[in-house]
Amino acid sequence: MGTGDHRYRVTLDSGNFFYLAAIWDPPLADWPLSYRIVTMPAGADIIPYQSRHGLIIQRRDVMRWLDGTGIDEDLLAELPRHSLFVEPLKAQAPLPL
Repeated sequence: MGTGDHRYRVTLDSGNFFYLAAIWDPPLADWPLSYRIVTMPAGADIIPYQSRHGLIIQRRDVMRWLDGTGIDEDLLAELPRHSLFVEPLKAQAPLPL
């Protein structure tokens, strides 16, 4: 995640990995195959950094999202406070030209 020149790593407090919900767009005319990340208003853990973030799909829910059988308010709900851990990334020196 980034804001301006600042970059952050966002992880689940449990250490588990997660997915970001996206919608696939097939290619049309001169527009290539693409996807869009579904966003939501930032929750308590992210709001100090930005106003929106990608909709987080936890590992246990990924098939519900992919097959469309379990898309409900529970899947789309904000994670409880302290579910996400945000840490700043060290600035990297630019690569020499």
